[in-house]
Amino acid sequence: SKLEAGVRCPQRVRAGPLAMRAAALRALGDLVVRATDAEYPLVVHVPHSILSVARYRQWRQREGIASTWLYDLFLSFYSHSQGGGCGCKMFFEGKSILSYIWRWDYTHVHIVAFLLAYLSPRDVVYRTLMQPRNPARLACVALDALDCTTTICGMVDLAVKTHPRNRFLPAAVGVILFSTGAAFRWLDERARGTVSPPRFLTEPGSAALRGAVLGM
Repeated sequence: SKLEAGVRCPQRVRAGPLAMRAAALRALGDLVVRATDAEYPLVVHVPHSILSVARYRQWRQREGIASTWLYDLFLSFYSHSQGGGCGCKMFFEGKSILSYIWRWDYTHVHIVAFLLAYLSPRDVVYRTLMQPRNPARLACVALDALDCTTTICGMVDLAVKTHPRNRFLPAAVGVILFSTGAAFRWLDERARGTVSPPRFLTEPGSAALRGAVLGM
């Protein structure tokens, strides 16, 4: 009847957005599980890398250092983009931290991110990511935070699986994850003649504390 139809229609209207929200939450949950335990999804990897290279460029400009493309391409990979993850893997696997460049996704995505952050037409990518409230920047920041969270969860899972009796290992892994980039920045300062102690060890700040807390 018309009365029954009038009653059902609002329910269907309400059910549509609810179903969409439920589907979105399921998709987000699946993405988090994949990024933590299975793979490095490009939907997370690419925004994280672009934002990381843009932050590296901002740091170099703040330091007053002219761009040298090959050095910047190499250093930005470890100092701002993938240094933490590579440092943790080196810790568990005993390989050189430089060996992780062989991964095709690390190399390809980083090169594309570097080109976008430095050589996009009219510098549109870098200028966009430097605008605090720009929707594109906010999306990259959100996915960068997701990348950080899933990475530390995956590394803590690995620590617990390989060394279940070491209760403090997850905290150590968190510190390594959040401090490896600072170690490479300190090495860069040393190469430029700046003689200073490694502050990430002598004066561990909020990054090391955050890594330890999240690891535990």
